[in-house]
Parts: sequence; structure tokens; C-alpha cells
Amino acid sequence: MKPDEKQLAAVCGLYCGECNVYMASHGDKELQKRIAVKVSETTGREVKPEEIQCEGCWGPLEIHWTPDCKMLNCAKERGYRFCFQCEEFPCGKLVMFKDKHYPYVLDNLNRIREIGVDSWLSEQKAKRKSSK
Repeated sequence: MKPDEKQLAAVCGLYCGECNVYMASHGDKELQKRIAVKVSETTGREVKPEEIQCEGCWGPLEIHWTPDCKMLNCAKERGYRFCFQCEEFPCGKLVMFKDKHYPYVLDNLNRIREIGVDSWLSEQKAKRKSSK
């Protein structure tokens, strides 16, 4: 596992390697354009394709799609790498995130805790390859 690949394991249990914003900013220029159009329409301000950038959850915040992420900031403040390390796991923020957006994040976090981040990332990359 390359050291920089570990930043693709998000604090909340998402795999950044299958995120449209991450993929767009790592070579998928057409997707980058489509996302920029959609974000422009949603926000009412022009967003240029080159503004669609992210280096993953643990990448530099200046090129992070959501630097104000509640779970990321909470984990950093508490000194945790993943939400499951916290005594409040699963907290209300994480449960709301799961319920509204990504129903599998708690399963992912439990899997990371069970097998470790390197093995989990290998599983995620294998799933992505097999779904293409």
C-alpha cells in the first residue's frame, strides 16, 4: 500500500477512491466539467472545472472538497484517525450522515476496525476493479 493511498480512507468510512469529485480531479476531465456545471447550478455561482479538486479525506485541506466536514474536524480535534476510535461512536453526526447519504459507512468503519486500513483499502480497490 502506497503511503498516500491511506488518505483515501475517510474518517467516516467512505472510500474516497470511488468519489466522483476525487476521480474528476485525478484525470476524468469530462466528469470534472459535469460536476462544475452541476455545482454552478446548485450554488448560483460559476464554478470552473479546475476548482473541482480533492486529494482525499486526509489530503491537504486547501485541496479538499469539504474542508468543513464535521466528522473530519471532530476526529482531528480529538486526535483520532477514524470515527470508530471515539468513545462516542457512533455519534449523532455520523448516524445522520449515514441516514441521509451513505447507509454503509458504519459497516465500513467496523470493517476497517476488524481488518485494518491497509486490508480494507485493498478490498475497496478490488471491488472497484471488479465493478468496471
